[in-house]
Amino acid sequence: MDVLMRVRARERRLLPVARWAAVVTMIGALLSPPLANAGALLVLVSFALLPSARQRLRAALALPLVRAALLVLAVLAAAMLWSEAPLALRLKYWWDWRTLLLLIVCLVLFDDVSARRQALIALIAVAALIAVYSFWAWLQGVSPAGIDHGSPGIVARNSTTQGMAFAAACFLALTLAFGDRATDRRMRLLLAAAAVMLACNLVFITSSRSGHLMLLILLAGAVVQLLAGWRRVAAIAVLPLAAALAFSLSPMLQTRFGMMVDELRAPLASEQISGMGIRVVMWRVSAQMALERPLLGYGTGGFPAAYESALKRSSYRGWAATPTIDPHNQYLLVQLQAGIVGSAAFAWFLLAGFRSRGPDPWRAAGKALLLGWCASALATSVFTAFAESHLLMPLLGILLAPAAVKMGVQPGGQPAAGEPPQPPR
Repeated sequence: MDVLMRVRARERRLLPVARWAAVVTMIGALLSPPLANAGALLVLVSFALLPSARQRLRAALALPLVRAALLVLAVLAAAMLWSEAPLALRLKYWWDWRTLLLLIVCLVLFDDVSARRQALIALIAVAALIAVYSFWAWLQGVSPAGIDHGSPGIVARNSTTQGMAFAAACFLALTLAFGDRATDRRMRLLLAAAAVMLACNLVFITSSRSGHLMLLILLAGAVVQLLAGWRRVAAIAVLPLAAALAFSLSPMLQTRFGMMVDELRAPLASEQISGMGIRVVMWRVSAQMALERPLLGYGTGGFPAAYESALKRSSYRGWAATPTIDPHNQYLLVQLQAGIVGSAAFAWFLLAGFRSRGPDPWRAAGKALLLGWCASALATSVFTAFAESHLLMPLLGILLAPAAVKMGVQPGGQPAAGEPPQPPR
């Protein structure tokens, strides 16, 4: 009996540590890579020390999303075999996918709804505080993150990270405020206020087009899943009107999206390198590379050298011939590293995420979040970029975590009385 009590006490001590370490990881993704790395390490170590770790891992392996994540890691590891890159570079590109481990662990750590809610509220609160600082920096005309990251008010690691984080936090605040009945009224009001402030920051200050588009996708995804009948029709009609109103009121949005359209129409017209212009060149060259080696690609870590070689054979000169280590398209990057098998494994991973089962509004929020990241992946490698991946994977695990009873684990982390662990249905 004493042994059992000590085991339970150890579980009660370590389980909150692992869960809050996941929150620290997401916060670190916005502000500090060392903090994010420390949080991620603490998540994995504290999870490994849990008395229920083996039981939770067995439950995890029963989840299609976990099996798909492991397959992605395995395929990219195998793709190192035919890469011509130095071993260190092969390992670096494979290690970029390490946040899949955080997804796996968080899927079985956040089986308790109250812990899930607390983690989301903590992330929203930190994002709101960062937004307040962003407003102050904007008024002062400074960009603490550096002038290379955009207009004044960019206080996170860069404008893309800030935009995607604010969009996710705004969306989650609205989800909790209007979709979670267990949230009390006072907290609902605070969450709604935080959502409004984050949305205003996105409209007038944060210059990330990824964040702007992602917020619209997140809201549309949640509307389709959570509403029905006339409410769904009304919400679908209101969303584009709200987007048009925001665009008409914000000179920053007009400038940023106007630049994007001009650069996409004439990517080589500028005398200097431009964000979308260089992307168009990268996509064209990378697409041709994919056609040349469709089956196996160039191996994990083989993209930079292969791209530079392809540039030399192309007609691009000047800034258009700038080498890159990333085609700024997650799907192209996977295809170019692991070929058709890699793309199939990644597609299965995404499909498994969209088919995940669980209680709403968490499941709906998780699927909407994944959809937003998939859209952003068309223009940047957000599944492997350090900040974006360390934000997405723990958050996705928190939202898509199955119910405790299906894992054979009670909310406190103890095995269900008299029952062996059961895989989720």
